[in-house]
Amino acid sequence: SLIGGPRGSGLVLAPLAARRFCSGHMVWVQQAAQPRQCVAVHTTFTEFGDAGKRWRLLEASLWAPLPPSYFEAGNYLTFDPPKPPADPAPCGADEGKYLRGSGVPEVPCGGEDPAHRLPRPKPRGDILGAEAATRSLRLRANLELMRRQLHALRDALAIAFILNRTLVTKH
Repeated sequence: SLIGGPRGSGLVLAPLAARRFCSGHMVWVQQAAQPRQCVAVHTTFTEFGDAGKRWRLLEASLWAPLPPSYFEAGNYLTFDPPKPPADPAPCGADEGKYLRGSGVPEVPCGGEDPAHRLPRPKPRGDILGAEAATRSLRLRANLELMRRQLHALRDALAIAFILNRTLVTKH
């Protein structure tokens, strides 16, 4: 419905079409950061205040491109996290099956560690993280990679702080 202003003023108020005047939720969640038919986007409830809003608008190409000086001025330190080792492959359809009476898998594979010495097969239900790490080669490999990456990031942050540089990480 329309609401008019004082007689003769020519002022008419009306609701704006949501598909043309979009909420941030509509653009970033419902439309996967694609503005589509939006002529304006309202960036309410965006984390990190104005900087967060600018970042969101930049990602959706709704903010003017940054000038080259933005990327050239300043002191930066780049960081590439440690590369993961080869992934222990999970058990295939015919691997890692228990042979009655043997207590060890028929063919060791990247799933269960054949040398763990815990009761076999695993008891039904949930198990503690320590037991899971003892049983699983893949879990141990992933935990070790996370440890290495966190230590490398900690070191990079410390070096950037000491050198008074901005740390740049991969997106």
